[in-house]
Amino acid sequence: AKPHRCFSPHLAGVAATFLISVLHGPLAAADDEPPPWPICGPYPPSGNYTQNSTYRANIDLLSATLPRNASLSPALYATGDVGDVPDIVYGQALCRGDVANASACEACVAAAFRGARRACPLYKDVIIFYDLCQLRFSNRNFFLDDDYLVTTYTLLRSRVVGTPAFDAAVGLLLNATADHAVEDSSRRFGTGEEGFDDRRNPKIYALAQCAPEKTADVCRSCLNVIIGQLPNSFRGRTGGGMFGVWCNFRYEVYPFFPGRPLVQLPRFVERPPASAPPVTGGEEKKRNSAGKVLAILMPTIAVILAIAVVYFFCWRKRRPEEDAYLPCKAS
Repeated sequence: AKPHRCFSPHLAGVAATFLISVLHGPLAAADDEPPPWPICGPYPPSGNYTQNSTYRANIDLLSATLPRNASLSPALYATGDVGDVPDIVYGQALCRGDVANASACEACVAAAFRGARRACPLYKDVIIFYDLCQLRFSNRNFFLDDDYLVTTYTLLRSRVVGTPAFDAAVGLLLNATADHAVEDSSRRFGTGEEGFDDRRNPKIYALAQCAPEKTADVCRSCLNVIIGQLPNSFRGRTGGGMFGVWCNFRYEVYPFFPGRPLVQLPRFVERPPASAPPVTGGEEKKRNSAGKVLAILMPTIAVILAIAVVYFFCWRKRRPEEDAYLPCKAS
């Protein structure tokens, strides 16, 4: 007897395609998950290292210098590399643009190194996001990448408002905040606030940031890509964000950053549906003249058509014989 096949090759192919799309797509956080938010082994996968390897030693060397270098930078940003191929480690650290002092930035990046190894043990390539900083180390020279979407972490809030007006208000605020970040040539950072007509959510707060080394055009392109995910991933959500290597955004219905927002928008007002423009005096006269012309022409046309129809039917009723023997006059 033939063995019973419980999983066809076609289904296996479909399942494999689905898994690849999930593994290579943006990583989504569980609802309301607090930081840190790690990405272990982002695509393309780089493999693992062993505990007492040269690669591990190079991570330790990088962790001894990168936090300090980021804190000393006016942009609160630093990159570096340690070792040689195949054990080279590339690193990037970025603190949020509103971090109060250098020591807070240094402490956050140092904690990120420890948190990355706890969350993603023995992974060669790790990205981890905290409230005040983010870190990546990898055996790949990711500084050459222009990936704005695949290597991102998506944070979604569980509470849903469910009104199109709220989504429109979020989009307006995030784009205005992104514009400010693009124009900030020193830190590529912006925060924003907007009023909203809802007793439970009277205000919306937003933050946007790019890696300071990026040009204004690259920063805007990166933010456009991730903010463009709002309709698909954030519809009705009262908060969330997308965090990537080169840019990120976040919004909430509570203040999650200190100080006065750099962008302040007035209370959002939903636009009413567009109505037909009012008719002017000149247009009214034109309409009246056209109506008079039609009133004269239409009856005339109707009479002509009626005569034509009557004549046509009378002609059709004649017998062929009568048509053949019509009298004629002799010349």
